[in-house]
This record gives sequence, structure tokens and C-alpha cells, in this order.
Amino acid sequence: MEGYTASQPYQPKSIGMLLTIVGTRHHTAPEKLDDYLKEAPGHQMMLMAEPQNKYDPLAVKVLDCQDGMRLIGYISSQETRKAHFLMKLHHDTQIFLHVVGLLPGFNTSLMAYPVINGEELKLFKWSDIPKDFIPLDNFSKVVRSLDTMPTEKKEALYYCLTYMRDKCTCIIPQQTLTAILNSIEHDKYSLNAHACAPTLKVDGGVNQVALGNGFLTNNP
Repeated sequence: MEGYTASQPYQPKSIGMLLTIVGTRHHTAPEKLDDYLKEAPGHQMMLMAEPQNKYDPLAVKVLDCQDGMRLIGYISSQETRKAHFLMKLHHDTQIFLHVVGLLPGFNTSLMAYPVINGEELKLFKWSDIPKDFIPLDNFSKVVRSLDTMPTEKKEALYYCLTYMRDKCTCIIPQQTLTAILNSIEHDKYSLNAHACAPTLKVDGGVNQVALGNGFLTNNP
């Protein structure tokens, strides 16, 4: 973004792959911070995992390539999983950042898009995922969580996974799809059974057993 500085908040058109850099005020001298934040969009930044971080082993630090690889902040803890996902997906490529401006409402947090092989990544497409990328253990966790998952969420999950299998050539274990489908059918059966269960109503001395749409009447 030529000629742009971080002196005003950036209003993104898409937040799909946008990352937030926090903690800049802890890594730049106070008297230099304002000027640095204004210059930041012109600098090339680099992502780097910091597993040895004693406060957060998932921490991802941001280094300024044009300032001697100086640490200038960290990816927000709410977005570290997104950053790790990118780094794992592109494990053979160095991921850089294009800083686009200040986070609205914050004076020292920057927003940036990942740059991979010279291309700025603003949106993420399922087609970008290698078909064998998704760890199988994740599917085991999905199956174990079905008992507490609402039916509508199971239906949405089933649709998403079949879409990924059919349209994106991702490998989705058939046993996972079968387990979700069986759980949905079980929920519907339980709901129907509950709706058709006999209930006893007393109306003017007449015992009425409601069954389905009709009544069995027994006059005492």
C-alpha cells in the first residue's frame, strides 16, 4: 500500500487472514514508537514461532527484516492458531507480513496480511489445503464430541466435511461421516419417540390418553 502510513486506523475489506501484531510498545523505545508505527507499513516483517516462550508456548513473534531482525511484537494470542496453521501449511516457505495500519481503537497494535511467495494472502480457500493435511486425531475428537453437540450443528458439520471431501479432495475418514450421520438419525428418532409418547390428560372426569394425533377415551 504505497504512500500509506499507520497514523490512521486501517479499515479492512476482508479480515479472513488478517493478523494483529500486539506488544509493540514493549519492544520499541517510547520516544521512537510513534514514528516507528508510521513507518511500519513500509517494512518487511517475518513470522517466527517461539515454542520456548515461558508464558505461551504457542507464541508467534514478529521480526522487522529491515531493522536488523529486531523483535517488534507478537501475534495476538487470539490469532496464534491461525498463524501456526499458516506456518504448518507452508512449512517449506518463509512467511512474511505486509503491515497495513493500526488496529481500530488501539494506538499501538498493527494489522498485517501474510505474504507467501511474494503474494499477499487476504482470503483463505479450502482448495489451498493439501488433501492429506488435516490430522486424523481431529476427527476422533469430533466423534467424541457428538454426544453433546446440537443436531443442527451436526448437520452443518456433515455438510462441510462432505463438501471438503467432494469439492476440495480432502481426505475425510468415512467412519467419521458415518458416525455423524448415525448421531443425527439417533437425535431425530429420539425426538419423534418423545413426540409420540402417550400422555394422560384429565378433562371433565374423562381420562384421555393422547397418542399421536388421536385420543383413546376411557369413561370411568
